[in-house]
Amino acid sequence: MQTIEKVLSARNLTEASVEVIKNKGAAGVDGMSVKQLKAYLETNRESITRQIRQGEYIPSPIRGKEIPKRNGKKRKLGIPTVIDRMLQQAVTRVIMPQFEYMFSEYSYGFIHKVYYFKGVHELAPLGSATTEYATSRSKNLRVHQFRIPTYS
Repeated sequence: MQTIEKVLSARNLTEASVEVIKNKGAAGVDGMSVKQLKAYLETNRESITRQIRQGEYIPSPIRGKEIPKRNGKKRKLGIPTVIDRMLQQAVTRVIMPQFEYMFSEYSYGFIHKVYYFKGVHELAPLGSATTEYATSRSKNLRVHQFRIPTYS
C-alpha cells in the first residue's frame, strides 16, 4: 500500500480526528471547532480524500493570534483549521514510525536551558562531563562530544 493510501485510510483519518479532538484547541480561520470535526469528517471524508488524491486540496490560511509571553511581550501563534490539523496528524501517524527508530537513545531535544542538563547528567558516567563539554561513548563505541552553551 502506498503511503498516501495509508494516510487517507478511513481508520487513520478517524484516529487522527480523535487525537485532534482530544487535544482541543482553537478554531482556525473557518471557525470550525474540534467538536464539529467528527460530523464534518463523516459527511465530507470522500470529498477530502478525492481532492488530496487528485492534487486539488489546498490547505486553509493560518489564523494568527497574539499570545502573551512571560516577559510581558507577545508572540504570534499560527492556528491551522481543524481539518488541516487532522490531516497533519494523519500524515504524522504514518510517517513518524518510519523515522522514529533512527532517534538515538543518547539524543536529546533542545529546549532553551533545559534538556542539555539531562544529557550531561546521563553522559557523565559514560565518559566525562564538565561545565563546558560532555563526552561519552555510545553502545556502538562512537564518541559523542558537544559543547554546553553558557547563558548569562
